[in-house]
Amino acid sequence: MGEELQSYLDKLLLRIDGLKAITITDQDGVILIKSVSNDVPPRMLEPAISTTFAAVSEQVYFLYKLIIVADHNEIVLK
Repeated sequence: MGEELQSYLDKLLLRIDGLKAITITDQDGVILIKSVSNDVPPRMLEPAISTTFAAVSEQVYFLYKLIIVADHNEIVLK
């Protein structure tokens, strides 16, 4: 399964113009699998970037839920 996914990501990377890297992470931002073009700076794949992205994505999700609740004139305490 892992080899098939890696192959698919590598093909996808070549097929989409301008795409430089694909990473799949767990919920904590730990990179599980990646496909990277040769011209990507190593700094772009530092663990801090994927971890920060995971944390920000989670916060955006909570903000999105808050906006939906406010939009429906409801108050939900969680």
